[in-house]
Order: sequence, then structure tokens, then C-alpha cells
Amino acid sequence: MLKAYGWGPIAASFGAARERHPKLADLFTFYEAALRLVHETPVEIDLSGLEPSRLQLRLVQGEPLLSRERFVVDLAATEALFERLADLVAARGPEPAEAVRRIRELGREGALTVEALVRGALDAPGAAAAAASRLGVDADVLGFLTRFSLWPSLEACASGVDEWVSAIGWDHNVCPACGSGAGLAELKGDEGMRVLHCSFCAREWAFQRTGCPYCGNVDHNRLEILYADRDTRAHLSVCHACRAYLKTIDNKEYRGLIPAVEDLVSPYLDILAGEKGYERIVF
Repeated sequence: MLKAYGWGPIAASFGAARERHPKLADLFTFYEAALRLVHETPVEIDLSGLEPSRLQLRLVQGEPLLSRERFVVDLAATEALFERLADLVAARGPEPAEAVRRIRELGREGALTVEALVRGALDAPGAAAAAASRLGVDADVLGFLTRFSLWPSLEACASGVDEWVSAIGWDHNVCPACGSGAGLAELKGDEGMRVLHCSFCAREWAFQRTGCPYCGNVDHNRLEILYADRDTRAHLSVCHACRAYLKTIDNKEYRGLIPAVEDLVSPYLDILAGEKGYERIVF
């Protein structure tokens, strides 16, 4: 999770990425600024209404602790962060500025509110993309604003129930906190244990090293690892059966990598996956 790291190491990771890929320096600087806003945003999450013993029974029965819609969000903090991120996006040029202008215009008209985006994101994956399509706004911009503005609340909520989750064993392919699929993977330790990172709340959990965490395919002939260039800090684990890909951060060979940062500074892997027809699990 992002808040597990101080800002110094995060900034250093972005600096190292700019040195490795100078042509992408401007993009990385933008992501660094956005992540700093996320990192410094405080949230107030009240979990007092939850019953740990009853929720832990769900884990014993093989069900996630909470469903997405039960996650607690600090709406005021999310709205404020949404606006700060929108300013950051708008400063990137005419097209992003126009996208932000249109989103804000719809907000003034009541057709698109942060509260509605939050409700949609809690209900199901892909809600921001669906809203963008319905309203005719830039899906990438709206998706970015929704995901990043919710990040502090979702992570805080997942962290708040971590003690309850950790007390119960879990080896399923969905997040033990919210039941969402993995959005990122990490190899850790001398043995290269695979840890999945939730696409929704960023909670981590250990999972078997081999096989597709989405469809369960374990046929090595239908699984593949792809690299985009000589930078092997991250790679793609792709499944020919379900055509999904999972970006994997190698903290076995490269100790000290921050997965959330390495994800953002490896867009060439996402481009490679798209060119080959693989899809990523959506937020």
C-alpha cells in the first residue's frame, strides 16, 4: 500500500525512473505530482459499525471480509482531492484541459458528481468508464480522477480491517478484503513468493506462484512472460486462455521497488499488452 512508504523513497523511485527513461520524464513528473497529492491527503474512516467476528466468519467460509459497496469513503476528502487532481490534469495541455472543463461543466449541471462516481465505483468495476461513455467525456481522464481521488479512502479502509483479515488464512484468487481481482503482482523474498495487489483497495495477499489468478489456467503452454525492453524490473504475466495480463514487479531480483510507482513508470508494458490483445482487470 502507498501509505506504507514515506514520501522520500517514493520521490527517489520516480527520480530513478526518469534517469532510466528520459523520454518519459514529463509523464513521470506528472504521476509523481499526482501521487504526492494522494499520499498527503488525510482521510477519516469510521469502521466502528463493523462487527469483526461476524465478518471474519465470512473469511472462514471462503468469502471476502467486505463487499465493495460496504467500503467506507471520506467523501469530503475525495471531492477535494478530485478537484486538485483535475487542476493537475488541466495543466498538461489543451486536450486534457478541455476534458476537465467538460467534466466540471457536467458537475455544475448535476449530471456528473463525485458522489455519484464514488457510488458507481463501489458498486462495480468499470463504472467511471461507463459514465464517461454515457456522458461523452474523456474516459481516461475521468477514470484517472476517480481512481486517484478514491485511493486514500479505499487504502485506509483496507488498512483498517487488515488485522481482521490477517488473522484468517486466505489463498483465493480475489482480494480477502473486498473480493475484487488483482490489478498488480509482486515477487518478493529469496523464494520469489508471488503477492497480488487488489485492483480496488490495494490490499496485498500471497498467492500461488504459477497459474493465472483470473481464470485458474495452470497449463504452462498457455501462460507466458513478456518483457518490453532491457528493464526487467517489471514484466507481463499473460494468459492465452482468458487473454488477461497481470503486470508483475520483481522485488526478488530488485529489492526495494515500490509496486505502485513501478506500475506507473512502466506504461510501455501496458502498450505492449494492448498491441498483443491482452486486457487488464479494471478498477
